[in-house]
Amino acid sequence: MFPTGLPGIGLIAIRVTVAAMLLVDGSAYAAPQSMGCAIGSLVAAVCLVSGILTPYAATFAGCLEFWRLCTRDNVDLFHLLAAIVVSLALGVLGPGAYSVDNKIFGRRLVNLPHGSEGNSSDIEEVE
Repeated sequence: MFPTGLPGIGLIAIRVTVAAMLLVDGSAYAAPQSMGCAIGSLVAAVCLVSGILTPYAATFAGCLEFWRLCTRDNVDLFHLLAAIVVSLALGVLGPGAYSVDNKIFGRRLVNLPHGSEGNSSDIEEVE
């Protein structure tokens, strides 16, 4: 389910924070030999701010930050580790109600069966 209200606004804040981290870290790679990393950061940031395929974009963002951690010499270790953790946490939490993902996929409520006799049609649309 995509949370609404304050939790949904909190997820917007997390998405914007991760996007800002990506843009700040990606700007150091604006040299011609690493333009692909800068473009990847920009694409992931746009996807995260708008909430398009948020779990995949957040995982990609975490991988980009991890790659930066491994390839840079003078790194701010705390900053990059915080960026990795927040990116992966956002991938697990999902986009929230105020995102494009919510408009595409809608809100779904998954009812897990309590026993081995569960019905496979335990997913229902929530209005």
